[in-house]
Amino acid sequence: MNTRWKQMLVLLALAAGSVGDAFAEWSLDLGVESFRWQEFDSGARLLEETGPRFRVGGTWRQPFGVEQRDLFQLRGAIYLGNVDYDGQACTLSGICSPFKSDAIYAGATVEATYARRFGAEPVGEFFVGGGTDSWRRDIKGSGGVSGAIEDWSVLYAIAGGGANWSGPEAHVRAHVGVKYPLYATNVPNSFDVTLEPKGRASLFARVATDFIGAGRPRWGIGIYYDSYRFAMSDIEQVGSVLIWQPESRQDVIGIFTSVYLP
Repeated sequence: MNTRWKQMLVLLALAAGSVGDAFAEWSLDLGVESFRWQEFDSGARLLEETGPRFRVGGTWRQPFGVEQRDLFQLRGAIYLGNVDYDGQACTLSGICSPFKSDAIYAGATVEATYARRFGAEPVGEFFVGGGTDSWRRDIKGSGGVSGAIEDWSVLYAIAGGGANWSGPEAHVRAHVGVKYPLYATNVPNSFDVTLEPKGRASLFARVATDFIGAGRPRWGIGIYYDSYRFAMSDIEQVGSVLIWQPESRQDVIGIFTSVYLP
């Protein structure tokens, strides 16, 4: 978890340095999301994990340039959840049987984007950026079945577009885009091996409303959808055991509230 905490400290340090800027916005974000993780082999689903995850983080955004049509945004969060695991328990010989348990997720993410705004009200924009996401997946053992711990890290790029509507009492932002994992690793603690699942493009979307007071945002609410897609990793051999990460898919739907700092 040290790397994740360092990521969050960098985010907070940059955000804190911007508080004194009259145009910068800095918010504390709290949310809950419905999480789903699935793994597949030749189209057949091997397992599914579903349940809630809780998220806390911060957002810093800074407009700049001519007529402030350029925008830099930095977002980060830590998240935690205990979800239901519905899958299989397999022996080293490859014999598998149905298995249900719990899986604990704990992780952190940091993301930076640059946006260029254009047009009149509603103001359109396109954006590009990237981020890192690291999490621990702790599948609990039960009934004589051993658990498993995996440490995941993802470096990804994003691009997309959106629109902004502003009024005297509220500011509405809507964005949709594509996420592509440039590099991903999964380190299972039971084996001395690093798996590298291949990234595939996936979608995300976000709609948020900020409520204005005294000429600046005071608090906000929003909803979002986010996802990952990974193809199967290369097969690695550890002793007589073959190990790989199956095709994997992650989908989350969340709600959040933001409180803006002075």
